[in-house]
Amino acid sequence: MPLLPCVPKKADLKDEIDRNTLNLSNRNLQALPPSIFQDTCGDCFHGRPTVRTLETFDVSHNNLHHLPLGMSELANLRKLNLRNNELIGLPSDACHLDYLTSLDISENKLDTLPPAVGFMRRLKVLKINKQKDGGMSTLNDKMCDLTRVTKLYIGENNLSELPWHIGHMKSVEEFWAQHNNLTKLPDSFTHMDRMFWLRLDHNKLTKLPDNFGDLFALTHVELEYNNLTALPESFGELVHMVELVLCGNKLTTLPEGIKNLVQCRHLDLRANKFKEVPEGIKWMNMLEKLLLTHNKLTSVPSCLAGDEVCPGLIKLKMLHLWDNPTHSDRNDRDEGKEFEETPEFEQMCEKLIEKNDCKIVYPNEEEATVASDNFRISSIW
Repeated sequence: MPLLPCVPKKADLKDEIDRNTLNLSNRNLQALPPSIFQDTCGDCFHGRPTVRTLETFDVSHNNLHHLPLGMSELANLRKLNLRNNELIGLPSDACHLDYLTSLDISENKLDTLPPAVGFMRRLKVLKINKQKDGGMSTLNDKMCDLTRVTKLYIGENNLSELPWHIGHMKSVEEFWAQHNNLTKLPDSFTHMDRMFWLRLDHNKLTKLPDNFGDLFALTHVELEYNNLTALPESFGELVHMVELVLCGNKLTTLPEGIKNLVQCRHLDLRANKFKEVPEGIKWMNMLEKLLLTHNKLTSVPSCLAGDEVCPGLIKLKMLHLWDNPTHSDRNDRDEGKEFEETPEFEQMCEKLIEKNDCKIVYPNEEEATVASDNFRISSIW
């Protein structure tokens, strides 16, 4: 049965190889020739790049169900893109891709990490996210031997746990494991202390390690839509934080040390169970966006706009308070308690608007509409 469409003949590959790159992506290929990784063309290349000199090989977005043996012939391969095929594994000799630094095997049909990947010791970028047919359910422990990986993307799978020794991957700077079924993190997780971008959103985490603050390089943390009821006290040690997303959890308060996150510019606390704004927020004087929509707030401290003790949120550009207890028809509101729009609250709003040109979404929908008419808000979330 012929391949769909035609795969270049061996002698024609010289026309496909450009600057040590072979791009066969988006061709509806169902298979590759068994001899594709063998240089049998003799003098036909006349000194031009050959399969063995390839540094980049891209067969993404095809219909490949397997790859032929012979990948060990790609002795100089640096980047391998297998994204969006039908692969259930890799050839055993793929473990000999000694110089590979980037592997993208996302959107295939892997149930677990192929054993060969654990031997690719020079890998720096590993993408295995969004496997088909329900997603990958386990990770091979050999992955923890990939100590040079700086970017690890395992999101949108069906993982319920991470390898116990994942902390051995101390070079990781970006760790994305969003949209899985993780309920906890292994103790070694906080050993990855070079990490600056962490995505664990849309999992089932109920708590974070007590020493979470050991991840002191973090600047971007996305923990939205988990089952967190509290953050560890060590969270206050994340002094380089720029963006912190905690919406869709069950938080009622934040640790006292949150006041140390003075570089934070975006704090998203939507859809939690806050009855009052955590006191420490007033010290986050670089904050530009504070989102408190869908909580149980009955007041907002006027000190957010500054007082005699601290300057307050002097950089704030957006404050979202919409959908707090003024809506008496919501079942999850505390009966008899409504948002107090006191003179102090109004003065705080006026002060924030005057000082920062801040856009405020008020807790009452009708007032939000009036404010919008007066060009005092830009959107309702």
